[in-house]
Amino acid sequence: MPNRYWNLQSQLADVERLDQYLESVSDQQRPLRDSEYWEGRLLLRSQVMPQKFWVLDAWTEKIALEAGKIMLRTMSQVAGLVQPSRDFPTQQVVIGSNGMGEVESPARTDADPLPFFLISENHVKHVCVEEYIEVQDGFVREIEPYAGFRRRLLLQDIGRREHFFVFDEWESEKQAFEAYEKRSAVIDEITTTRFQALLQERGEQDFALSIS
Repeated sequence: MPNRYWNLQSQLADVERLDQYLESVSDQQRPLRDSEYWEGRLLLRSQVMPQKFWVLDAWTEKIALEAGKIMLRTMSQVAGLVQPSRDFPTQQVVIGSNGMGEVESPARTDADPLPFFLISENHVKHVCVEEYIEVQDGFVREIEPYAGFRRRLLLQDIGRREHFFVFDEWESEKQAFEAYEKRSAVIDEITTTRFQALLQERGEQDFALSIS
C-alpha cells in the first residue's frame, strides 16, 4: 500500500473576514490540482474556537509534499489570517481494517449533517512509539463497528517521530458522542492507564466540522 503524506496547517482566521478567508483557501487548491501527486484537501472548522481552522492536504509523494509547501509559501498569503499558519508535515500511519481510506469525506446532500471530527495531539515517549501505534490500531478496530464511524487518520510528524495527530471522522456529532459514551462505559482502567503511560504529554484536543 503506498504511503500518504499530509501537510497539516493550523490557522486562525479573522471571523469578520470569514468569506474572504474561505475564498482564499479555495483559490489555493487550483494550482495544487495540477500536481499528479496531490490527492485532495480537508478543511475543518473548530467548534471549540470558531476562528480556528485545520487545513489538511494529502500527497502521494514526500518530495511532492515539500514542493507543495514551497508553492503555498510563494503564493499570496491566505487572506483573513490573524497570524501565520502553523505547518506540520506528516506521514499517515496505516491502522485499522480500512487502511489509508479516502482522502475526502463522502458526498452529502444539504439535508445531511456535516461530517464531525474529533482531534487530539499526542507527544509519545521515544521508546514507546511502536507500542503507541499498535495501541492506536487496536483502538480503531474497536470503534470501527460503531454506527457513524468513518475513519481514523493517524498522522506522524515527519520531523519528530514521537509527535502524532489523531483525526476521527464521524457522520455526525450525535453519533460520535453516543459512541464515546458507550465505549467509556466498557473500557477498563488497565487499558486507559497503559495508554497514558505511553505519553510524554498530551497536546491540544479539539472537535471540528468539515466544511469542504
